[in-house]
Amino acid sequence: MKFRALWRSLRRDPIDRELEEHFELLRQERLEAGDTPEQAARHARWKLGPAPAIGQEVRGQSLRHRGESAARYARFALRSYGRHGGAYMLATAILSLGIGLSVALFSVVEAVVLAPLPYPAQDRIHMI
Repeated sequence: MKFRALWRSLRRDPIDRELEEHFELLRQERLEAGDTPEQAARHARWKLGPAPAIGQEVRGQSLRHRGESAARYARFALRSYGRHGGAYMLATAILSLGIGLSVALFSVVEAVVLAPLPYPAQDRIHMI
């Protein structure tokens, strides 16, 4: 039984532990100021704010959480690709074709219209 409690305490999120430590510190300050335990706890909860929301905000900013989210999205994309592979291949082919045509068209326009003429003093050429 003690092993389970120890395992649960080790698995707890460090952000939750830190929020609990801040809560206890604020509560202790109010107890030393002369508040009753209920008043101290209420004041600490009010001062700290909504702990779940703070935890979610901090987790959302952590690099580890972003990596986990990216991995979760990648796993979802791979599972989805397994179910709808034809649609993804069609979309990839259309995008590739569109990008390739855009690059080819820009290359032609750049070579014909935008590139300077291969003659010396081309700014003096007006009519041929």
